[in-house]
Amino acid sequence: MTRLQDRIAIVTGAGAGIGAAIARRLAAEGATVCVTGRTQTSIDDVVAGIVASGGDAFARVLDVRSSEDHETVFDEVMIRYGSGSCQRRLGHSFISQSLGTDRSPRDRD
Repeated sequence: MTRLQDRIAIVTGAGAGIGAAIARRLAAEGATVCVTGRTQTSIDDVVAGIVASGGDAFARVLDVRSSEDHETVFDEVMIRYGSGSCQRRLGHSFISQSLGTDRSPRDRD
């Protein structure tokens, strides 16, 4: 059994770069990963790589500036896996939301 077995992770900005690396690592550690980003093709590619490596992942389009997108993705995870399944929310969209802003780090410049 791996360290994150039976855990669900939502990773934003996971279509490329650090977000994709985080999604891959969490999956390698045993988590089921909800890979989110703005471009369907990019997040689908990350999911395909995770699944090809034996991990469990699914893709959902999410714009970090949209609180509606946050709710939609989080609600889907709750419906799919149960209300106790998602203990941590990863990525700058959920961090910025908890700080009381719907802006992504790019919008702060």
